[in-house]
Amino acid sequence: MRRELADLLPAVGGARRKQAAAIWQRTGHDPSAGLVVVPLTPLGRDDVLSMLDRASVRLLHPHLASALHSLTGGHPAASTVLCDAVVHAAGQNRTVTPRDLLDLPTAQGRPVTQVLLEDLLPDRRQRDRLLVLCLARDNATAEALAEDLGLDGPEQLPANAAAQYLVERQWQQSVPVDEPLVENRLLQSLLVHEARRTSPHPDDPHSWHQIHGFLHQHHRQRSDTASEAAALRHSLATGNAAKVVEMLTDEFVAEEAEQSVEPWLICLRHCATAPTPPSGSAGSAVNPQDGTDGWSDRRVEIALGEHAARYTHLDEAGRSINRLLHALWYLSEPYADAAIDPDAETLCQAVGDELGFLSRRHRTWYAALGRAARDWPVAARRRQVLPVPASEGS
Repeated sequence: MRRELADLLPAVGGARRKQAAAIWQRTGHDPSAGLVVVPLTPLGRDDVLSMLDRASVRLLHPHLASALHSLTGGHPAASTVLCDAVVHAAGQNRTVTPRDLLDLPTAQGRPVTQVLLEDLLPDRRQRDRLLVLCLARDNATAEALAEDLGLDGPEQLPANAAAQYLVERQWQQSVPVDEPLVENRLLQSLLVHEARRTSPHPDDPHSWHQIHGFLHQHHRQRSDTASEAAALRHSLATGNAAKVVEMLTDEFVAEEAEQSVEPWLICLRHCATAPTPPSGSAGSAVNPQDGTDGWSDRRVEIALGEHAARYTHLDEAGRSINRLLHALWYLSEPYADAAIDPDAETLCQAVGDELGFLSRRHRTWYAALGRAARDWPVAARRRQVLPVPASEGS
């Protein structure tokens, strides 16, 4: 695609753009001197579909192109590498679904996330830093994690340096303070998946479980509501759903009926964004489905009540909260799009059912929970932030 220089300049008046283009000149003698750096035009879904035409249709999920485009946002390099990996897998007579995308190998046998990150983040030191620091909630937490892990280098603040590297690579425009270090959704998804894939033994300080354990304790030391939610989210990231359900249930049935429903819903919503632990990883909480050590993805089954007999120790509110949490946890996945995933559509409906059930069992939160029962399934289907209604009179 060809574009005029005037079209690449800031959005000022047309005459001023042409004037600026007219006076632009190359300065210096370096190869990059005077170059105007602009992002590549994102690919559309049809572009992705055409790149998948090389694979047998019978081996591809019917909505795989939409899922791949949603994951990459049309990023040209990421889309190309992932499409090539899909075609290679199909060439090996392997069926490919949306949830398989980040687990595919390339034609050379290397993990696709590893290949993508080496291309998108070529500085190995900063890439290795971001693989662990991307799990932190914000800049301050990332710095605490960097200190705990002993991340060193010439910079005084490793997390800040890693975020600044993303600015230099034009992944974002600033170093966030109260937000996660990585603002780009595609890059964050790749980093988290690679951190999970490459996690060493749980006893290693750099392992998935040790990192989330540190972050859990870090947030527990603070007393604000946001930190409590963050601590529980890190518990869920290690597979300890029982702890999260216990805390949410205790708050739900607490005698302090005057408290607002907002913190409870915000906590539930935030916990459900936790990344899943490495599948089958030792060191996870005991799997309540079968009593074994390790984690396996049975969120859909739990959300639909198929393992109800294993939760008889919970009261009816606790069992409902457990189903609701697992439904929301699954729906937070990039591939859990109700438009292309029958499980996601079923769970959107289940979210409304569980919130409606809970609304009838709380004497002060019933109105707000009833509104959430109507609004959350709609927002989940649209892949939007779940709205948090206030309690009456709060």
